[in-house]
Amino acid sequence: MEHKHNKEHGKWIQKQNDILKNIEEHRSQYTDMDILKCFMDFYNTIREMQKHNTSPMLELFQIRAAGFEQISKENINEFMTLYRSLMDLISDGDFEKSIEYVTIINNRPVHVSEGKDGKINVLEEQVNRMSRN
Repeated sequence: MEHKHNKEHGKWIQKQNDILKNIEEHRSQYTDMDILKCFMDFYNTIREMQKHNTSPMLELFQIRAAGFEQISKENINEFMTLYRSLMDLISDGDFEKSIEYVTIINNRPVHVSEGKDGKINVLEEQVNRMSRN
């Protein structure tokens, strides 16, 4: 079954976002373990979705989430920052959308967009800001 942007995903992501907002607004009501459990449920579900639907957006999610195991379990604020960052990345539920980033082509920074089909479109060549200073 291929996971796509649909009502089911939208509802699930909205529920996850509501959970995170509640944690943020009522932090004292949650233990660090409660927060870690919510994060892991969120993270593992997205990873499971990625098994069925490879897209640049889900790959970007994985890249951003990759370092979470290095975050000290005692530093819950770092987890909260990562949790919010990942939630904001996918909050619209559209895993098919293109991602934009800067890459190097012919030794020049170039702003590109990569779609689900793997096509990379050049959006604009970046001005080398360092040479201007």
